Amino acid sequence: MVTPRIQGVIYDAGTVFGRGQRPTRRHLDERLMRRELEVVRDELHATHVRVVASDPARLDTVAAAVVEAGLGLWYSPAVFDCDPAETARNTVAMAGHAEALRRRLGGHVTFVAGSEATLFVRGLVPGKRLTDRFARIKADPSLLHSGDLARFLTMLAAELRPVFGGPLTYASLSFEQPDWRSFDIVGVDHYRDDRVKDRYLEILGPHLATGLPVVVSEVGMRTYAGASASGALGFGITDTTSFVLHQIFGRLVRVRNKPGYVRDEAGQARELDETLSILEGSAVAGWFLASFSTPGTFYDDDPRYDRDMDGMSLVKGLPDGMESERWPGERYEAKAAFDVVAGHYGPPLTRPLGQPPD
Repeated sequence: MVTPRIQGVIYDAGTVFGRGQRPTRRHLDERLMRRELEVVRDELHATHVRVVASDPARLDTVAAAVVEAGLGLWYSPAVFDCDPAETARNTVAMAGHAEALRRRLGGHVTFVAGSEATLFVRGLVPGKRLTDRFARIKADPSLLHSGDLARFLTMLAAELRPVFGGPLTYASLSFEQPDWRSFDIVGVDHYRDDRVKDRYLEILGPHLATGLPVVVSEVGMRTYAGASASGALGFGITDTTSFVLHQIFGRLVRVRNKPGYVRDEAGQARELDETLSILEGSAVAGWFLASFSTPGTFYDDDPRYDRDMDGMSLVKGLPDGMESERWPGERYEAKAAFDVVAGHYGPPLTRPLGQPPD
């Protein structure tokens, strides 16, 4: 039987990107989360959800709700800013949670054994912080050929196999070089900005040559004018100073955008329309859009504080005093990209509630 192509979306249940930082989602509102998953299934028409979280309890809660909603699940622990040993220990522990869920609820569950480890695992590349490691790689690409990443992931996969009985994958950067023989699915976070538009599918060639199913584990576009050409797609347009002060002082300091950017929902929608059309005509087994929502960010008339403009989400958070027109009573609204993606994903699958995809 031919496996249906994954038409997925990422759901951020609360990610901690660095030690001492606050999670992207401060609190998990289970009522809101379940309602959002209904929207993902019934209105966006997605078939799979990649749930990303740093806290095991949150990840378990949302992952179970995804399976109960009849959606395919990619269980994706965000174990960031740890050394290889600690990363492996925490990831294997969370694989035990995923296996317990898989056995209890059934369903199609894939375990994501990390994401962009070259940047997010301390010690594979020199540099104390993510930005330091990125700068070192950019200055000296030969660092990518040390074999340290491949050895780490091969070791990690060997430790995961006895714990998790479902398919294993890893969400790689397009330029990383894992030994994919240790995995069942090739995952690649692959954004289509102006620097790679003329060779977007070409870059996937080596991954497709592995003979394994290839899934674009993360793809999307931010919501400001010229996002595909700005060179800031990966790290966004957040004013770093305000972000750091917000991490320290909380609501006393408001995070803002860098100056000079304007909102462009139509541009985001157009870029996603083009990207999905390209992927639909390719040999990939599916993709996950980043993302359904961007926790903790809200639309604002003032471009300095329109934090949704910096996000890749398909819905925007609404500030105090605004209520959704499409979903009365909710504090989020569909962006132009939502309907474009829903059009690509098509009508909902005709399967009973609670029955996962093949």
